Amino acid sequence: MTLNHGLRFILPLLVTGAVVACGTGSDGTTQDRLEDESASGGPRGPACVATPEVCDGLDNDCDGIADDDLPGCDVCAPHHELPVVTHFSKAANAPTPMAADQADIEVPYDSAKPYVPGTCYPRYAGDRYPTVDRYIGDVWSTTAISDDEATGQFRNLCQATGIPFRFLKPDALDGKRIVSKPGAVQVLHAVNIAGSLATIVLPANWSSAAPKGGYPILANGYYDLNANVFHEEGPEMFRMIAETTKAGRTGAIGILWNGGGGLASRTLNPRAQDQFAAVIDFVASKLGGDAQRIIMYGTSRGAATALTMASNPKHHPYRVTFASAAVPPTRIGEHSTLQSATFGGLLDGVAWSTGLQDAWRTGWKYPACAGHPELTGKSGPEAHLYILTGATDPTVADEHMSLISPEYIAGLKAAGTMVHLEAGTHDNIVPYAHQVEYGLKLLEAGIPLEAEVMVRSGHYRQHVAQRAWDALQAYVDPTRTDRSPSVTPGIAFFRVNRGSASLEPFTPSDGAYPFTLEGPRVVARGNRFPLMLVGAVGTNWEVSLNAPGVPASTWTGTIPPSQKSIQWVTVPVDQPLADYAYRLRIQKPGKDWVEIPGSNTIDGSVGVVTLVATEPNLSGTQALKAVTGGQVAGFASTTWGLSEY
Repeated sequence: MTLNHGLRFILPLLVTGAVVACGTGSDGTTQDRLEDESASGGPRGPACVATPEVCDGLDNDCDGIADDDLPGCDVCAPHHELPVVTHFSKAANAPTPMAADQADIEVPYDSAKPYVPGTCYPRYAGDRYPTVDRYIGDVWSTTAISDDEATGQFRNLCQATGIPFRFLKPDALDGKRIVSKPGAVQVLHAVNIAGSLATIVLPANWSSAAPKGGYPILANGYYDLNANVFHEEGPEMFRMIAETTKAGRTGAIGILWNGGGGLASRTLNPRAQDQFAAVIDFVASKLGGDAQRIIMYGTSRGAATALTMASNPKHHPYRVTFASAAVPPTRIGEHSTLQSATFGGLLDGVAWSTGLQDAWRTGWKYPACAGHPELTGKSGPEAHLYILTGATDPTVADEHMSLISPEYIAGLKAAGTMVHLEAGTHDNIVPYAHQVEYGLKLLEAGIPLEAEVMVRSGHYRQHVAQRAWDALQAYVDPTRTDRSPSVTPGIAFFRVNRGSASLEPFTPSDGAYPFTLEGPRVVARGNRFPLMLVGAVGTNWEVSLNAPGVPASTWTGTIPPSQKSIQWVTVPVDQPLADYAYRLRIQKPGKDWVEIPGSNTIDGSVGVVTLVATEPNLSGTQALKAVTGGQVAGFASTTWGLSEY
C-alpha cells in the first residue's frame, strides 16, 4: 500500500444531514438544492442556509465546497464528535451508553501475602468473574481515549493519506449526522450491535444512494474496542479504507469489532458467530456493505476471529472470500490441556479467562466464592475451555467447535475462502504443532492456502495486513481483470537472524517442516509439562534432560501423520534441583541419526530447564514472565526449545 504524503485534499461537505449543494436559479436568485436520498433509505437534512465562511469543515456559504478551502484553513483540522465514548460510567461503576469514563478494571496481585487455596484472587475489579457469553467489555470499553490522542491520531492519518477523517459517536446514523460523499473517511464508533461493539469505517466516497452491496467489507475482530481502534489494528484499518478511494479505486467499508467481549472472550463461543452475522447485516442493510465480499484479517485472537467467521458453521447469509491470519489457535480443546510452563502464555491466558489471578497454579480448582456454580471445582484448563466455548470436553471442542474441526473446514471449503496463514515455530501460547496440523487439514480439503513459517519466531505477524490489502484490490481497483482475491499456493520459510533481529527467507534442505522441540525453561517439583515435537512424518526422535551427577531422563518416539508428538513429563517431588540441559537427536526417514546442537535456541544460548523446589506465589502475568525464555528483540512471546535450523 502506497501512501500519498503530498496531496492537499479539499473536504467538500460535512453537514448535519444529507449532502447539501447550493446553486443559482434561472431567475438569478440563489436556490437551495438538497440531494434527495430518501429512496435508498439514506439520511436527509435541512436545506443549506448561507452564512459567512469559517474554517470548521462545513459548507457554511453553500457553494458546494467545505470552507476548509479558505486561505489558511487546515484540511486536517479536527471536526470530530468527542469525547470518545467508552459506554462506561465511573459514577455508576457500570456500563452506561454514551459515557466516556476510564474503567479501572485491573486488580493488582499482592504476592507478599500468604497464598490461601480456595480464596478468590480477582483479576478484574468489581468481582467480575466471566463465564460463557458473559465477558468483560462486551457493550463497553475498558480503555478511555483522550481528546488530544484522538485528534492527534486522525491528524496524522490525514497528513499521511491526504484524506481527512471525521470521528462520529455511535448515534450518528440515527441522528443523521453521517453524510454522503463527504470527501472524508467517516468513523462511526462503538455501535452496540447484538450485545457486542463495532466501529464502522466509511470510505471518503461513501453514498447512501449507492446500490445495495456497493462496498466490499474489510473486517477485523480483536480485544477491547477502543484499544483496538486507537492502539492495535485501527490505525492500519483507517489507512487502508482511506486508500480504497484513491487512484480511481471504488471504496470499501471497514469493521473493527470486539468479538463479544474485550477480555476473557476469545471470540470462540457460538454466540459470537450470531453477533458477527448481526454486525454484517447492519453494515449491509444500513450502509451498503456487500455481505458476499468480505475480507478478514488478524493475529492471534484476531486470526481465530477471521477464520471462525470465514468458516461460518452456522451458515449465516454472508461470505468471507479471503482470510489473512497469523498464529491462530486452531485446536482449542487440546490447547486448553497444554496449560503449563512449556506454553507460558496459557498461564496468563487462564487468568484472563477466569478472572482469577491464581488459576494458573498446579492443582487449582475454581473457587465457590466467585459465584459460578457451573464452574466451581473445575481445574484451570476445564474452566478456561468452558468459558471460551461452553464445552466441557476437550474432544468435543476439537471435533465441533475448533477451526480444525470437520464442520469448520467444510465451511471454508463451501465458502470458497482463500487463506493466508502465518506460524512461528516457538509460539509460547499457540502451539506451532496445531498451526502446522491446521495447514495440513486445509491442504487436504483442497482449500487454497499460502503459508509462511517463521523459524525461531513466536507469537508474531509478518504480512497479515498487507495480504488483506492485496486481496481487497480485486474489489476496489477497477483496472483489475481478476475480480476476486487470489493466493499463491505453497509454503514460504523465514528465519530470525539473531544478529540483525530481522526475518530472512530460507529454504529447508529437504523441503520439509523444520524439526522443532518445545519445552519449559523453568519448572517446579511435582509439575507436569509437555514436550512438543514437530517434524516430517516418520522421523524418529530422542529427547533427554541432563544434569551433572543426575541420571539422565530420556524419551523417544516417532512423528505420526499429524506431524506432532506430545510427550508428557511429570517431575518427581524429590527430583534433584539443578539446571537440566536439553539434548535432541533425530533420524529422518532413510537418514542417519543427527544431534541438534544445544545452542539452536531462539537467542543462541544453551537450552536448559531450571528445576525449582515449589511454585512461587505469583499472578498469571508474573508466572508467564517467570517462565519466558530467551528472546530476540522484536520477536517476543517465544517458548524455550530447539529447532533444526
